[in-house]
Amino acid sequence: MSTVDSEKKEKCLALLVEITFYEDKSSRQSVDDFIKSIEGIQFDLLFLKIKIFTSSYIFFFRRIEELAHFMRDLVSATNAVRFIRSKMLDRLSCV
Repeated sequence: MSTVDSEKKEKCLALLVEITFYEDKSSRQSVDDFIKSIEGIQFDLLFLKIKIFTSSYIFFFRRIEELAHFMRDLVSATNAVRFIRSKMLDRLSCV
């Protein structure tokens, strides 16, 4: 894959993923259910909105890492982790 294709794919990923977090401990089960539901999905065939529910930043970081692992077969793991971390930090800086 060329650098241009890789950048395009990463930009597409940026359009498809929205990370949202709530101060709600009861939503942890929702995270587990959601993460289980996306395993094996053909990512580039879906318009996927990903919401991460968390009650702490530590939990949020841990879930982001887990989500990146599930995305390993869908996009380049390095790009996925880099994108998700940057998106998360952008989101947190707005709070």
